[in-house]
Amino acid sequence: MIVLCSFCKNKCRKYNDKYHYYSWQCDYHGSVRVREVLNAEGSIINTVIVVFYKDETYNMSFVKNETYIGPTGNDIFVIYKLSQKYGKFETIIKLDFHPDITPENAEAKLAKYLIFS
Repeated sequence: MIVLCSFCKNKCRKYNDKYHYYSWQCDYHGSVRVREVLNAEGSIINTVIVVFYKDETYNMSFVKNETYIGPTGNDIFVIYKLSQKYGKFETIIKLDFHPDITPENAEAKLAKYLIFS
């Protein structure tokens, strides 16, 4: 199976993710990572930009309406912070639309969203 990055359209590599079985990663975006999560049929259901900011790991998740958590009726955007101590994700902010965030501006946009969370 070939999976292309939603942003740069380069070929992604299979990524072993303990949270998602069908996960692929693009390594062409410098210090951030782009992960594509697929459903069993091979459709992208979630695009995640992983940002390492101030010694913390954040996932900026663009979730499509048919997801592994069940249909939401619309697209949502969620920023999660990974708790190093407990290995769990904490929801920082949730929006009912996909903002204009790319791998190139993700760090700057994350800083702004953290101010308002």
